[in-house]
Amino acid sequence: MLESGQAPGVQVSAIGGTLLLEAAGTLGASETERLRGHIERARPGDRRVVLDLTAVERLEREALEMLRDQWRAVGDRLRVVAPADSPAAAAMKRGGLRRFAIHGTLSGALAHAAE
Repeated sequence: MLESGQAPGVQVSAIGGTLLLEAAGTLGASETERLRGHIERARPGDRRVVLDLTAVERLEREALEMLRDQWRAVGDRLRVVAPADSPAAAAMKRGGLRRFAIHGTLSGALAHAAE
């Protein structure tokens, strides 16, 4: 569920040298392309990326495919936040995305990204 005042879509920010992408609502084709573009721009400089899916209610097939492709390209520099009981965690599990560095909290993901 979106929290009060939280807009659906993708928010972009940086914490230290880590790119933080926060998604909310449904990750459909347009949101997936925005995320792909941000992650791909972070690749050449070996920048770490944290993708927070805590507020995501649904991941479309395109989003799962993009996550798989980006993980193959970026590896452990891509950290995903998806609490265990969240729709995002369930979708990634159904999609076979178990190799990801998946964290239950944003603070945990950011701490590991900074290592």
